[in-house]
Amino acid sequence: MRVKRKKSEESRATRISRVYFNRMFPKRMDAFEVALSVFVGVFIGIWPTIGVAIILTVAICALFKLPKVPGVISSFVANPVTQFGFFYPSGYFIGKKIWQPESITFDFLEELKGLSFRNAFDVVTRLWSEAAGHVVAFLIGITIVALFFAVIFGVAAYFIVSYRKRKHIEVKNHYIHELIAEDQAIIKEAKKKGKHMHIFPFKALRPV
Repeated sequence: MRVKRKKSEESRATRISRVYFNRMFPKRMDAFEVALSVFVGVFIGIWPTIGVAIILTVAICALFKLPKVPGVISSFVANPVTQFGFFYPSGYFIGKKIWQPESITFDFLEELKGLSFRNAFDVVTRLWSEAAGHVVAFLIGITIVALFFAVIFGVAAYFIVSYRKRKHIEVKNHYIHELIAEDQAIIKEAKKKGKHMHIFPFKALRPV
């Protein structure tokens, strides 16, 4: 029983991953539009959007008439683990190298210990005056990081969708060629036996 349950869970996980892969890289959509959607999703996901990444992704994709699902799924490349474990630290590191802010000269933890309603405004004002350069450095660095990964994911999405679309067309053409070859073989066999065949097209609604 445990083996069967494990197999069913693995097959369910495989199906779910396949569904998300097909939605992120749809083979029936334009590859360039999907790539732009993924670019938007990754950039907004990595940039510090304070919990509104999905809303912004949907809004921008709708504004430029891009597919929304690939952008929304790709925005999940940024999650609490990747954001605070990689993207934000690397963005701050790069921003400090470019902007080079001055060092903070006061102990913020000591200021918090004596924080009260009376001195709250003074502490926040002092923190901003001391750390404003670090905030600017972080924004510069995280923008560079977001652009870098957005371009990488966008280019990858373009080639993946183009490849899937090409393979899909090849499979369809192969299937059509097999049907034609089968019909030709039947006609040829009938001619050898001296029989006459009347072939009529199948009446059906066909997409244009």
